[in-house]
Amino acid sequence: MALTVFLQGAFLLFLLYLGARLLRPRKVSRGEPPAFFSVIIPFKNEANNLYALLSSLAEQRCSIPYEIILVNDHSNDAYETVLTEIRGAFAEIPLRVYHAPDPSEECTSKQNAMEYGVAFAEGDWLIFTDADMVFFPSWLEQYYAACCEKKSDFFFGRTAMVVSKNIFSCLQATQLDLLFVSAWILARAGFDSSCMGNNMAIRKTVYDELGGQPGLGYSMVEDKKLMTVLRRRGYGISPTPNFSSCAYTYPEKSMKGMYLQLLRWFKGGGKESPFLCGLGVLLLSNMGVTLYGFVSGDLYFPILHGAVWAVLLFLYFYAVVVTKIHLSIPNLLIYILCFPVICLCLGCSMPFTGVVWKGEKVS
Repeated sequence: MALTVFLQGAFLLFLLYLGARLLRPRKVSRGEPPAFFSVIIPFKNEANNLYALLSSLAEQRCSIPYEIILVNDHSNDAYETVLTEIRGAFAEIPLRVYHAPDPSEECTSKQNAMEYGVAFAEGDWLIFTDADMVFFPSWLEQYYAACCEKKSDFFFGRTAMVVSKNIFSCLQATQLDLLFVSAWILARAGFDSSCMGNNMAIRKTVYDELGGQPGLGYSMVEDKKLMTVLRRRGYGISPTPNFSSCAYTYPEKSMKGMYLQLLRWFKGGGKESPFLCGLGVLLLSNMGVTLYGFVSGDLYFPILHGAVWAVLLFLYFYAVVVTKIHLSIPNLLIYILCFPVICLCLGCSMPFTGVVWKGEKVS
């Protein structure tokens, strides 16, 4: 019983502190308009996605000029045919294509491709994304507005998922939305947070000061590693003020693909951020304590349990209202029921399973 009270009490105190920081009045310093965007896109065997990606980037409506830097990470598919089609359809697209050299042991293959693209970038802001993405025409303008509206060194936007009507893709979309709600809450409150590497922007001068990807070091979650190092060194990190999604990615097609993606996020994120790892353990412990109490009929201090989940629900409700993220209630309820099973499978297999991503063993 003492352990139950401790876990619930500790989590409740943290949530109250988090809420106080989230809701406190804040003075926002305006930023300076950027001059030029460099969009860096490493890709490997993405011929099926390149046309949709590049056509959406060719139609961007942005207040400043931008360039698109594609970095081929040793692809062996028909990507060149797609690039020829794109250049024929969009003659004015500001596109350059480079071929990454063989990676060193200091970085993953993707990190190596990202770094190679940065070497040719001319923009004062670097925007990183992936090849399996499509964008609304206002995506780059959203980053331009963010740079003007708020002084920061790093922005991350929200990525949503292109979903079909099957429950598998809907659950992945709900999971991604919840991750971004959580990231927004933590970042706005000034805590260590996370994002996705397919939708983030950083000042080039700051990126260079960090030493680029070699300076960050080998990581299977290079986006999280970048945020961790930025926070540790005192740089400004912010979600885009307008957090509506202008960027979309695709769901995994199989349970194995979803599992490997989650394994990379959990394993890599836990390694790069002890804070997020501890917070996750605290959340799961409280879920377990409450679930056990309901099943066994031995629910100690029901008011404490109720207070914990009421505060957590309020924080998420507040974030959803402010960010205007639409969550399907049926999908959310189904995901909440599946969440303990997902965590149990990941927790049991994590110590014994290496992470293979895009054909590369990264852990």
